[in-house]
Amino acid sequence: MASNNGHLNELLISEAINGKKLAEINLNLQSMLKTIFPSISASDVISSKVIDDYNKPDIVVSFGERSRYISIKSGHSNEVHSEYIDSLMDYLRLKRISEETIETLKLFQYGDGTTDGSGTTRMNTMELNYHLQKRIKKANEELNKSYDFIYDFVVRTMIQGRNEEAPAVDYFYIGTQDYGSLCCIHQLKTYVYKKCWNFFNCIHIGPIFIKPRARYADKKINSDRLRQLCVCYWPNLAQDIDYLAHRYTFIVK
Repeated sequence: MASNNGHLNELLISEAINGKKLAEINLNLQSMLKTIFPSISASDVISSKVIDDYNKPDIVVSFGERSRYISIKSGHSNEVHSEYIDSLMDYLRLKRISEETIETLKLFQYGDGTTDGSGTTRMNTMELNYHLQKRIKKANEELNKSYDFIYDFVVRTMIQGRNEEAPAVDYFYIGTQDYGSLCCIHQLKTYVYKKCWNFFNCIHIGPIFIKPRARYADKKINSDRLRQLCVCYWPNLAQDIDYLAHRYTFIVK
């Protein structure tokens, strides 16, 4: 339901903009568009469309020959990315993350004492956090020791995605057509580099937490595909982006 509501929100925002003159759009979205396109005037017509694929932007807004890609998040959405575990581990290897940390991530993913999901008894998250406590602590130390790596992971999960040929996010918008906060990439990057990310106990890379889509602890396995999926999420995403949108310097792309 949250995903459906999020898609509806994207449609409503895009439809509130598309084919209209700036003066015909509500004041909240006018403010956003004036920020994105500083030279826009009241009589200029803006186009907008929803991007219906797996790229990171949700809508593209165009004025004249300029287009800007926006990722839209609702107040209840904190999931930013999903990826099969083997693909994610390949990425970590390319970034020179140790095999010990990769093994810890796999043990946490499957929760059955194996790194391939072949075990018969699966623990829940609370049990795993206790059972793997020392390994998780060591993994977090490695995963969060480099701000450059943390930001690279944010780019992969929130801005560019896995496809380097796809359009990247220019701005993040948190809210609805009537009220919201706009955040630029510079603000997000500054926030990531200024914060300390060592205080979280669960597996994370900077502000992004990692968990399995489905572990099926104490349950019958209904989908092996879902067991292979890692979910990346940013707790309190809306609140954090609203905060940084108002506290850090905004730079127009």
